[in-house]
Amino acid sequence: MDAAHPTRAWRTAFVVLCTVGACLSADLIRLHVNVHTDPHYRSYCAMSERANCETVAASDWAVFADLPVAVWGLLAYLAMGVLAALGLARRLPAAVWPFGALWWLSAVAFAYGLPLLFLSHFVLGSVRLVCAG
Repeated sequence: MDAAHPTRAWRTAFVVLCTVGACLSADLIRLHVNVHTDPHYRSYCAMSERANCETVAASDWAVFADLPVAVWGLLAYLAMGVLAALGLARRLPAAVWPFGALWWLSAVAFAYGLPLLFLSHFVLGSVRLVCAG
């Protein structure tokens, strides 16, 4: 098999990882909404001062373009998952399978996640365990 075209196992793993990421993002959206609407809400991931999802969700950094960052994560995971599933189902010919689009979407997501990790750890002094997932 040509190295330019991922194997079926790689595509399957990518779909599984996108599914996990989408589920984590959905949970983070729920957390964000609860933190901003219920003053008595206590999250399962508010374990200590350093590992506290609520601290990060309540910060100004948790919103980008008027939407929680988790919404953008959910959209990215869904887009990448659909592209990988289309390649897996062979609805797209192997020659046009969107490996390039998946690579670029993954690279952008990674590049966006690194500054968020830095902000969470060094600026806010708290890490979201679900985000790390």
